Amino acid sequence: MSESARQIAGMSGSDRVDSRWLLPFLMSMLAVGFAWLVLPGDEAGLRLMIRTSGRISLVVFSVAFAAAPVARLIHKPATSWIRRNRRLLGLLFAWSQLLHLAGLFALGVWYPQDFLPYLDWLTLLGGGLAYFFTFAMAATSSDRAQQAMGFIRWRRLHLVGGWWIWVVFLQSMNPILEPWYWSLPLLVAALLRLQAAMAGRQLST
Repeated sequence: MSESARQIAGMSGSDRVDSRWLLPFLMSMLAVGFAWLVLPGDEAGLRLMIRTSGRISLVVFSVAFAAAPVARLIHKPATSWIRRNRRLLGLLFAWSQLLHLAGLFALGVWYPQDFLPYLDWLTLLGGGLAYFFTFAMAATSSDRAQQAMGFIRWRRLHLVGGWWIWVVFLQSMNPILEPWYWSLPLLVAALLRLQAAMAGRQLST
């Protein structure tokens, strides 16, 4: 068994999620907040909800994506808490993305003339695969799912899926609509993962 597998196997559910009550609370807050943005009942409010949910998803994903390498590189209580609760962050990300998808669906149904003509097969393919990986990773976030899949296949799904979502997020950064600094969480998360991987290789040699 690899070192990363031993670390994951050695963490009990209570160690990994010591604030489980946070998940339903945060999910409820997101749902209420996004619904409030749509309350004006016009296209502008719906687009604001879609932009906000996308940005929140990006930040939550970046934190979850960098959780393990940050904990290895920086030994602090805050980074340890993030590492233990990475699954909570992953499920919160999936929930935010589900609400984001609901907003996109509503935009296509209520305002098709301002949305559907701008869709192309590349966007549908890339975004569709990102959503597939998002929900597949959320569905396999439990210990039982990891044991059923086997660590190697589970690790491969989450590694490939995580990097695919990262790429889709990065290429979706429209410099006209999105300020440049919204790309920073993605870039920092990727750099931390690469630095942790290089440090791990140096220790193993």
